Amino acid sequence: KFFEAGGCNVHGKNSNTILVGLPKKISATKVTSGLRDQGWLIRAETKPPTSNHLRITLGPPSLMKGLCEKLNSLFTFF
Repeated sequence: KFFEAGGCNVHGKNSNTILVGLPKKISATKVTSGLRDQGWLIRAETKPPTSNHLRITLGPPSLMKGLCEKLNSLFTFF
């Protein structure tokens, strides 16, 4: 819901990973770099057809809420 509210395309809602297509104004590489500095390991997809996407392995709701909060604070995501 967090990513969809920000206008992102989310794929794989029925699996343990999701692929999030980011708006062009947000760089997936910069997002993953900033998150890595905070101890979060998220992968950036940079080659077509998934360029500028994040690949996120899902975890418990409390962990995912923490990721969303970190994204908002680091990048003023939405």
